Amino acid sequence: MLIPVLATRYHVIAPDYPAFGQSDAPSPALYKYTFAHLAETIATLLEQLKISRYTL
Repeated sequence: MLIPVLATRYHVIAPDYPAFGQSDAPSPALYKYTFAHLAETIATLLEQLKISRYTL
């Protein structure tokens, strides 16, 4: 897996997008499943974690 290799040099965060992987799947009436909204979700996470510099 790539995360352990990267973690030797970087602080790695692997968010689980809504309805992907192990996370809950909110109703489409409550969460817009668009790339723009997923980007907003990640921006909010980064803001809450006080992360201003990152690489995707």
